[in-house]
Amino acid sequence: MSSSSFSEPKKVAFDHTAPHTVVIMGPPRSGTSMVSGILRLLGIYMGQCNTANNEDPRFNKKRGTDKIRTLIAANNAAYPVWGWKEPSTHTYYDDVADLVRTPYLIVVCRNILGSAASKLKHTGDGDMARLLGSYANHYMKIGKLANQTDAPCLYINYDKAVSDPVALAEYLSQRLLGKALDDDMKDRITRYCAPGEYKSIEDFL
Repeated sequence: MSSSSFSEPKKVAFDHTAPHTVVIMGPPRSGTSMVSGILRLLGIYMGQCNTANNEDPRFNKKRGTDKIRTLIAANNAAYPVWGWKEPSTHTYYDDVADLVRTPYLIVVCRNILGSAASKLKHTGDGDMARLLGSYANHYMKIGKLANQTDAPCLYINYDKAVSDPVALAEYLSQRLLGKALDDDMKDRITRYCAPGEYKSIEDFL
């Protein structure tokens, strides 16, 4: 299935009734926080997330591959369906992929000028030219990884998805959980994804 805001080009069979793991990939300020938030609203465990960005810092590459592997094994034992989002994931994923059960990859893409401008605004660190190059490099690495995997991979155009998050959430719910969205969930997702600053997911659960 595809739309103007998301596409899953590989026709890969996926059994949502089996234990599986959702892995979100995308550089900082690319829209991964919104996607992780949608998954949390759908009831998928996304780790011990920061309130601001729905991100589990324990998956940061700085902690080392051994600790991340231990964490993946622990989550596999505790949750039939779970996932994680952390901007450095694509840099180490190949080193932990053997532990990821029935992976479903989500690649979030945003206009790199928009991502760079957003990062510059929020951090005040760096210059636009350097940031553009950095984002281009990140997407090249993520694209290569996604192209090589045999797992299903959903590509999300954040710039368009943000204007119709319910369509994205409906697809994710059906694909990952085999469930349709009720009206209450559609309303919560609409309000959570409304343009503006980051919102605490706890206010919408």
